[in-house]
Amino acid sequence: MKSQQHSSIDKAPARHSPKRGVAPSFTKEQVVDAAFRLIDVHGYERFSMRALAAEMGMSPMSLYTYTKSKDQLLFGVLEKMRAGIDNRPVPGERWEDTLHRICGSIRENSIAHPHLRLMQIHEQVKWPQRHNKRIYLLHADQGMPEDAYELLYDTLQAYLQGAINAEVFRMVAQEHKTDDPDEHGAWTRLYEEANGEANFHRGLDVVIAGIKAILGPENCNWRTPDDPADWTWAE
Repeated sequence: MKSQQHSSIDKAPARHSPKRGVAPSFTKEQVVDAAFRLIDVHGYERFSMRALAAEMGMSPMSLYTYTKSKDQLLFGVLEKMRAGIDNRPVPGERWEDTLHRICGSIRENSIAHPHLRLMQIHEQVKWPQRHNKRIYLLHADQGMPEDAYELLYDTLQAYLQGAINAEVFRMVAQEHKTDDPDEHGAWTRLYEEANGEANFHRGLDVVIAGIKAILGPENCNWRTPDDPADWTWAE
């Protein structure tokens, strides 16, 4: 993981150094991109508005011409992160396959940016609702009733939070080396193997089986319409 971080740092743009007397000019998106990069590479514990301002060659107060608050800036960072999740409809796709595809993408997105995931947990910044809106409309287009979606969503929330957060915590913990005499053994292997893509999707199969057991398999024949004109999902 550290090699990936060094690669990200190497590719990051150099700090902006405007000429004396010339105020730097950026777009809001550039400010969000810079905040995203700092947290993603160095961790949220080393992020501050002052550090971001120094990175961009401006005063801390100047940042507030691009964002009304730190919370709003972090919201934009999370929005950028979640934009990488695959939540588009696929013509004819069954709801079980939709769950595996989208939830798998959520997991991949989180472990690709573990510091950003931990930042959201630490600061309790609300996740942007655009992603949730798209998932809701996608399943509605598949014909999933509201009560079935509510049951599915509540169950998935608990599963995804537990499974993904545990994997992210373990990844970040590996960055901090400690002298632990009990680190090696069957208990360590079982802990590490509890995570991973295969186990994650097995857990999703359990969630799907539970939904079918409660509602009846014959009542769970939901799939995405073949014709995109029948979708309410949109950008």
